[in-house]
Order: sequence, then C-alpha cells, then structure tokens
Amino acid sequence: MTLAEEVTHQMGLVPLVWLAGLHLRGQRRAAQYWWLAAALLVSWLADTASHFLEPGDRWPVVIAYPVLQSSLAGAVFLGRRERLQFVAALVVVGVVAILWRGAEGPDVVLSAVASLGVAGIVVDRWALGRMRTALLVYFGLGWVCLVGYALWPGYPSWAVYQIARAAGMALFCWACLHPAPSLTLERA
Repeated sequence: MTLAEEVTHQMGLVPLVWLAGLHLRGQRRAAQYWWLAAALLVSWLADTASHFLEPGDRWPVVIAYPVLQSSLAGAVFLGRRERLQFVAALVVVGVVAILWRGAEGPDVVLSAVASLGVAGIVVDRWALGRMRTALLVYFGLGWVCLVGYALWPGYPSWAVYQIARAAGMALFCWACLHPAPSLTLERA
C-alpha cells in the first residue's frame, strides 16, 4: 500500500474526529451531523475491510459501501416512507449490478443511483447552506470524478477522485463549525 492510498483511507475518519473534537471543546452538534459523519465514515470502513481481503475479492466491498453510505445520508433528510423506498432502490440496483456485471470493478450505475440520489435529495434544500455544498461536492462531484476513474483508470484519475472526496469532507468540517441552520432529521 502506498502512502497516498493510506492517506485517502484514513481521511474517511476526519469528519467523525472533527465532530468529536468540537464535542470535546463543548460545541455540541445535533444527531444529524453525527449521522452524516457516519455516512462519510463508511468509506473508511470499506477501505479497512479491503485491507483484509485479497485484491480480487475487494470489489464486493466497493459495491456494498455506496448502499450503506447513501442510506445513512438519506436518513437525515427523508421521511420514513421515502427512506425505505430509497434504500430499497439502492439494494435492487446493487443486486442488479452484481448479476449484470459481477463484482469485477467499481459499478458506475450503482454509484450513480447512490451518490446522485443523495445529491438530488439536497440540491434544492438551499436552507442547508454550507452542508448542502459539502454534500453536493462529496456525492455529486465525487461521482463525476469516479466516472472519470472508471473510464480512465490510473493514478491521475484516482487522485482527482480522492481530491473531490477530500474537498467534500473539508467542506463538511467547515459546515460543522457553523451549524445554523439546523439539519432536520426526519422521523416520520
């Protein structure tokens, strides 16, 4: 594993560590922020799991993590019924992706439904302010960069994708500094 791979692996911890640091300084954030940090942590969990798998066996993790990550992010903004529909759509697309292409590489279709689903949920929620920007960069721009990586695999396209992820996480941390307006965790 290269240093760059390890740095991009560990950066998945940054949002959670950032919130914990704010919490220790007496700056409490609502549960919604923790849910979103947990969603961003999923990439760290997937990278950690892939460390224990053979290179050819890692792609199922890559296919499973968009479902969990987007489900957690969607849970913050969707009502119960919409949340269940969103998760069901993600699971169906994930199963279809595996049956169609197998678990041979990053699945652009599943990633599109997952990432663009979250981006679509927040795109017209202007009141979210900085958090909206963070999620659009992480999920929206991140997906565009992932497509670039899938089409032109190699270090340059992988680096661009990782830069988009890092920018989304940095914007998340910035948004957490100024928590107004509050995010609304749907309970219905």
